[in-house]
Amino acid sequence: MNLRQLEIFRAVMQTGTTSGAAHILGISQPAVSNMIRHMEAQSGIKLFNRYKGRLWPTEEAGILNHDVESIFVMFRSVTQKVQDLRESRVGSIRIVSVPSLAQSVLLNAMRSFLADRPNVSISLDLERMEGVINRVDHNLADFGMTLAFSGYPSVEAKPMHLGCMVCVMPADHPLTACETVRAADLRRHPFITMERGTPLGNIIANAFTTAGEDFSWVVETRYSNMAYSLVETGLGVALIDEYYARSHANERVVIRPFVPTIPLTVYVLFSRLRPLPNLAKALIHEIENAFLDLSTLARGKSQPIKEAAAVLG
Repeated sequence: MNLRQLEIFRAVMQTGTTSGAAHILGISQPAVSNMIRHMEAQSGIKLFNRYKGRLWPTEEAGILNHDVESIFVMFRSVTQKVQDLRESRVGSIRIVSVPSLAQSVLLNAMRSFLADRPNVSISLDLERMEGVINRVDHNLADFGMTLAFSGYPSVEAKPMHLGCMVCVMPADHPLTACETVRAADLRRHPFITMERGTPLGNIIANAFTTAGEDFSWVVETRYSNMAYSLVETGLGVALIDEYYARSHANERVVIRPFVPTIPLTVYVLFSRLRPLPNLAKALIHEIENAFLDLSTLARGKSQPIKEAAAVLG
């Protein structure tokens, strides 16, 4: 028996008549009658007794119908699974990110993405930029996110957003009176910097060199979240990425633009050797929306890059 025969048999069991089955299936009544007779002849089993215009199922039909219902429950499940896969509503995603992006834009995107996807799971790991590249390269993540990229043969890096470094300071700090902050303004204030030798640490040091200012600091740390926490405790002023700063804005910390602007580019990283899963593409689009929300919060001072969306599809 094929699935179409079982579908007609099930419809007759539900309605009790060939005309009722024909109505719900959208076919003719003779087609239903012919199919039932063919099933009985093919199986050698009498499925229905005909009495007063109705079909009364035999005991054998009742036994068969139990298994037929199970088949159609499974069929509906498979159909729903196909739809979920097509609409990126089932499966798992592996992400690796630098901490500041994971704890800001990515966090907001994941919350929105999972809100109506109960059958999706996400594995998120935090790494330095080198670790992000390594995990993507070794298929330990579907995609990664960094604030810098130095190039790697088997890893594709597409720019997703243009942002900048900002100056964060305690709410009672004297520099809150400035609309913008320059390297010269930091000369007489305790400064918290990103770790030397890291991408962010290097561009901060270069900004001071370009301005002709001595580069001195009281604390260095690799991560923006730690620098932000140090500022909250009143230990000094810091330059950190705008993503973490704006996502964690509160009354204890003031954010000021740093001039000249220190630009940052957010990259999404994925393997050149493996196709990016559709579910991962859907999450990347959600991340792009989160950047738009953050740009609105920043009053248009940062902007998404369309290239990533175009490439990812």
